[in-house]
Amino acid sequence: MRKPILCTAVVLLATCTVVGCRSTAVNATSAIPTHKCASWNYTSSAHQGLSAYGPRYNVENDVWNPVQIAQTLYSCNFDSFYVEANVHNIAGAVQSYPSSQYTFASPLKVSRFKSLTSDFRVSRPPTGSELDYEFAYDIWFNGYAGSHHTEMMIWTYTDGRRPAGSELPGLVNIDGHLFEVWIDGGGGYIVTFEAVGNYTAAATNLLPFFAYASSQGWLYDGLSTPLWQIDYGVELSGTPTMTKFDVTDFSVAFKT
Repeated sequence: MRKPILCTAVVLLATCTVVGCRSTAVNATSAIPTHKCASWNYTSSAHQGLSAYGPRYNVENDVWNPVQIAQTLYSCNFDSFYVEANVHNIAGAVQSYPSSQYTFASPLKVSRFKSLTSDFRVSRPPTGSELDYEFAYDIWFNGYAGSHHTEMMIWTYTDGRRPAGSELPGLVNIDGHLFEVWIDGGGGYIVTFEAVGNYTAAATNLLPFFAYASSQGWLYDGLSTPLWQIDYGVELSGTPTMTKFDVTDFSVAFKT
C-alpha cells in the first residue's frame, strides 16, 4: 500500500507538489571513483577478521551475531572490499556488518566541524528473492554503548530489511535525498535514515544529518556531542545462497 506523503520542513526544504515530495538530488555519481577489488591482500572467514589500512581505517568482517552464517571477507584497501556470504534468515535478525571503518584519533565535538563529507559506491547490489540486507553508514557518537551514546544509520540501498524502532510521520529531505526516519530508544538512541529511493553512490554531506538529529534531541549533548567513528558497509540478515556484496569506494574528509 502506498504511504501518504507528508513533507517535513525542518530540514533542507523538502520539495512538495500537489502529488507529494520529490528528491532534489543531483546526479553527480559519475564523479565517485570505482575501486574494484581484483587482487585482494587480505582475506578472512574469522568473525572479527580485520585489516588496518593506515592509522585511521580498518576493514572488518564483523560477524557480530553469528546465528547461522558463513562469510568470507576479501579486502584490497579501505575503499575496496567485498564479502561472500550465505546467511540463513532467522526472523530477520542482523548477523553481520562487514564494513570499512574510519575512527577519529580523538573524538571530536560535532560543532567543531566546518565540513564533513564521505564518498561511497557499491557495485552490482544483489537482486532476487529471499534477500534481506541493506548497504548503510553506521555512525557512532559518544561511545559505542551506554545510555548517552547514539548510533546513527543512513540506509542508502535496502532489499527486504526494516529499521529498528518506530517510523516517524512524514519524510525529510537531507543532502538531496528523501528519507524515512526511524527512532529506537533505550540504552541510547538508534536513529535510522532510510532512503525512499535506493542509490548506489554519492558524495554525502554528513553534517545536515547530525544537525537534524540534534534538533530532535537524539544527541546527548546536542552539537557538543563527540563523534567517534564513521563506517560504511552492508548489514546482512538473509541470502538464498552464497552471495557477493561489493563496496568499491569509501572515504571520509573533514575540516575543523
